[in-house]
Amino acid sequence: MPARPSRPAARCSKPAAVSARRPWRWPGAARRRISRASTSLQIPWPRPGGNALIGRQLRPLLAEAGFKDVRVRPRMVYVDASRPGLADGFTRKTFIAMIEGVREASVAAGLIEPERFDAGLQALHRTTGSDGVFRYTFFKGVGEKA
Repeated sequence: MPARPSRPAARCSKPAAVSARRPWRWPGAARRRISRASTSLQIPWPRPGGNALIGRQLRPLLAEAGFKDVRVRPRMVYVDASRPGLADGFTRKTFIAMIEGVREASVAAGLIEPERFDAGLQALHRTTGSDGVFRYTFFKGVGEKA
């Protein structure tokens, strides 16, 4: 039987840099509603707007295109108040702008009510605040020409 730790992990002291206040994140329910609506506009592919699942399909697509030694790796973007350039350039001007761009089509397609979309968008904007946290994962695929 493995030895037990002398102290339960819950009793270990926290590092001084850890704040007692939790960072504000885009709420799960709002994120799921908007994500479902925006992804529904992109699937099934090909359809105007692209392919929301392309990251999951990179390896087979690159292999089918004749590349060898194909590797796909996740690339995460993490943004909080310590990175104001990313909060503005990535979160606001890239990600939020992309989500705002599918509002009309999402509502017109009956995927989400306008009030719910707007509430989720407002919550997403809050991730750029001083207590906000935003994280997104891309996929990068590389291979060698055969």
